[in-house]
This record gives sequence, C-alpha cells and structure tokens, in this order.
Amino acid sequence: MAHDCFRNTKELEDMHALGQISDPEMKLLMIEAVDRTYDLLMDLCSPQGAEIMDDLKQRDQVPEWNDPEPMIFRHLGRSSKSRMENRLPRLTPRPTPRL
Repeated sequence: MAHDCFRNTKELEDMHALGQISDPEMKLLMIEAVDRTYDLLMDLCSPQGAEIMDDLKQRDQVPEWNDPEPMIFRHLGRSSKSRMENRLPRLTPRPTPRL
C-alpha cells in the first residue's frame, strides 16, 4: 500500500528525481510510511488484523522490501536511525539457508 499510494506519486517522484530528496532520505521516508501504513491497517482490521496482513503479504508486489516494524516496538525505543538505515529495500534475493 505504501508503495502504490505514496511512493509512486508524481510529486514525490519529481522531488526525488530533482535531488530534493536524497536516496537515504527517501529510504527513511518509505520505512516510516510502511511502518505507519502497517499500524493503520492493523487498527482498521482488528481483531483479524494479523490474519489479513498475512494474506496481503502473500500478494506483495514488492516482496524484497523489509517487513514493517510494529508501533509497539518503535514506542519501546527498539527502533533507531541505525536500525532504519539497516532496513534497506533488498535488491537481491536472500540466500536460501541450507538445512
């Protein structure tokens, strides 16, 4: 949702293309947008929010993006700028673990 409703807007794309928003700034902006979208959907879909989110993940158009950080973890101080910087959209597939 964040990708389709926020990231791909003409104004944001134009600002990014013109250098008004750097790549690192865009990354942090999108991480926050994804996290907040997740929180909103969980609230709107309660008490079945987790089930609905799992179903939506199966149809994810950008599966290489990291999963959102739920609000409770952000408010407990478990998120930080360094954590957000490490949550880059993955451009290459994750290696499959060997069993």
